[in-house]
Amino acid sequence: MTQITGYQFVNSVTDLQNIQNDLAGNYALGKDIDASGSTFTTLGFASNSAFSGQFDGMWHTISSLSPKFDAVFNDIGANGVVRNVNVNSKVGTTVFFFDGSAILAIHNHGTVANVFTSGSIVSEGSDAGDSFAGLVATNYGLIERSGSSATVASDGTAAGLVLTNEGTITESYSIGPVSGLSSHGPAGGLVGFNGGTVTQSFVAGPARSVSRQVGGVCASCGGLGSDVYWNVQTTGQPTSGGNLPASNGLTTAQMSNPATFAGWDFGPNAAWVMLPGATYPVLAWQVARH
Repeated sequence: MTQITGYQFVNSVTDLQNIQNDLAGNYALGKDIDASGSTFTTLGFASNSAFSGQFDGMWHTISSLSPKFDAVFNDIGANGVVRNVNVNSKVGTTVFFFDGSAILAIHNHGTVANVFTSGSIVSEGSDAGDSFAGLVATNYGLIERSGSSATVASDGTAAGLVLTNEGTITESYSIGPVSGLSSHGPAGGLVGFNGGTVTQSFVAGPARSVSRQVGGVCASCGGLGSDVYWNVQTTGQPTSGGNLPASNGLTTAQMSNPATFAGWDFGPNAAWVMLPGATYPVLAWQVARH
């Protein structure tokens, strides 16, 4: 028997905001959404509720979200799925979030798949508690085939993809600059701290911090799979910050060669693609015709 999901189409910022009225619904973007000039508030934040439905971006892009918004979703619940969407935003906040904030979600307990974020998320104040990441602040669920090129700058912990990972991250990457702006601000190119697992992922964006706690992949962590890599030249970091050997730190030339990535599949229908002349892999869905 074929299961058919009935989606409510989201064709405007108003439609997107109205998801908060039914956080268990199934939604799909009908087109790209330009949120310029609108005020968008994090879905489920006011009621401290989780999104337990499905959100399928249908490969569209949500762009120019309000400079004061703090994430698209407050919490993606255990049954929640967010997939196939690009989110471009400029986030600037002085609001303190205990678990930090990010562009897509503050917490993920469910599934995030085929999501890419860009733009920026930066501290506007001097509160050392502010901590930011490019995709998700705290992950307890699954993040797969996702990435970020967002600029992340925080007076607290800064991470390219996820601040704290207690779940699984696989086939994902970060290429945006990550900066810890104060002595309280550790920084990791991919994650801040990891209590879960990270596999088949890489980092190619600069990672810097005033704090001594900084690494090409994480600020300080274990649980990194042997198939996780970082670019020592572009990150500016000689170590991963975690349990990886120095040999997993690659040059740009090595990052340009698919054979460098042991165990990765670059074949037909695989997750990864190396484009001609590229200096790092990209996810196949990012270059596919949809």
